[in-house]
Amino acid sequence: YGSMAATRAGVPYRFAMITGLGYSLQGHGLRMGLLAKVSRMLYRRGMALNQGVFFQNSDDLAFFERHRLLPPNCSVTLINGSGIDLEYFAMVPQPQSPLTFIMVARLVRDKGLIEYAEAARLLKKYHPEARCLLLGPFDSNPTAISPDLIASWQSEGILEYLGETRDVRPFLAKAHVVVLPSYGEGTPHSVLEGMAMGRAVITTFAPGCKETVVPERTGFLIPIKDAAALAEAMMRFAEDSSLAARMGAEGRSYAETRYDVHAVNHEILRAMSLVPDCG
Repeated sequence: YGSMAATRAGVPYRFAMITGLGYSLQGHGLRMGLLAKVSRMLYRRGMALNQGVFFQNSDDLAFFERHRLLPPNCSVTLINGSGIDLEYFAMVPQPQSPLTFIMVARLVRDKGLIEYAEAARLLKKYHPEARCLLLGPFDSNPTAISPDLIASWQSEGILEYLGETRDVRPFLAKAHVVVLPSYGEGTPHSVLEGMAMGRAVITTFAPGCKETVVPERTGFLIPIKDAAALAEAMMRFAEDSSLAARMGAEGRSYAETRYDVHAVNHEILRAMSLVPDCG
C-alpha cells in the first residue's frame, strides 16, 4: 500500500524494505491460503512500482523470487536488518543471580511463546531459582496468545509477564540471556538489542533468526517448535555460570561488526544511489 500511495502522491523514486513475511503471505489452510493469494497479488502490484527492494535475509528473497513477486527491472539488495544503535543500546554489566532469561516479542504463537513456556516449565524442574521473563504487547493477530493463557503461566510460576514498554533497555539489563524461539523473522530487532547490550542469545534456525547468532560463540540455535531443545540450551547457562557473560561479550563484538546502524544505513544509501537517476 505504501508503494501504491507513494506512486499516487508523485514520489519519483520508491524503495521497499521487506522485514519479514508474516502470516498473510505464507498462507496455511484454506482460509489463510485465500488470504495469501490476495496478499501476493497486492505485493506483486506494489513491488512493480518500486525502483528497488531491500531484503533482510536470503530466505525471504528466495520466497519472493519463487512466487514471482518481483519485477525483472527492480534492484534487489540484501542488508543486515535495520541495524542497531550501538550507543543507545550500550553494553552493560551482567546482573546478579539468579539466572534470568527474557523474551521480548508481540504475544503471538509464531514468536515461539508456547515453546518458551514449555521450556521454562522443564528448566524449573531442575533449576527452580531461574527466572523466565516475558515482555511485549498483546496482539490482534489470528495466532495471538490470550491474556488468560499468560495469566495461567504466571499462576503456575513458570513465566513472569512484565507487560509492555517503550524502552526495553532496563529489562534487558536485568537479564542474562535473550530468548526468541520464533518461527521466522526479517531480522529480529529484540535479538540485536540484546546482543548490543552484551546478552547471550537463544533463537531458532528460522529465516532471519539464524543469521543473528554465531553458534557456540554468541549463543545457541535450536530447531523451530522444539521446546525440549530450548530447555536444553537454557540449562547449559544454568550449569555454567560464566557462559552467559562470555557469549554476551562475543555477541556485542558481533553486533559491532555486522549490525551497526550507521553501516547498514550507509549500505542502503549506497544501493539507492546506484539505481539510475537516483544518485
